[in-house]
Amino acid sequence: MNKNTSALTVVVVLYIAILMAGCSKQPTPQTTQSCAVLAADMTSQERDFVSRLQAIREQHLVLREYDRKMIDALVIHSRELTRLTDAEEVAGCFGPKLDDLQTQASEEKAAIYRYVSMFRRAVLTDPADVYTE
Repeated sequence: MNKNTSALTVVVVLYIAILMAGCSKQPTPQTTQSCAVLAADMTSQERDFVSRLQAIREQHLVLREYDRKMIDALVIHSRELTRLTDAEEVAGCFGPKLDDLQTQASEEKAAIYRYVSMFRRAVLTDPADVYTE
């Protein structure tokens, strides 16, 4: 190996090492705070969602309209969870804590999908003139 090849190899190795160091971010207090903010946003979204469901439940609605409103609320909640967590880094939150929050959101979205399917079936089978009580 000549001097030029050796020098080029060293430069390439250093360049790769620098790139790898940039890719392996370590959590910092700022990251921890960012993840706490994201977790609080998710909790707030959950609270808003539950409040919306309670408001729908308290209305005296034709059962089919109730089912449709529940579908809308569930779909909006699923979209909000996706908006809050769908990225490699969310507002400074990354790493294992973000992975945990994304897993939590993913599990909730899977449950939402099951509920939406149930309500869609109900829309097709509910009697036309039955009200919620």
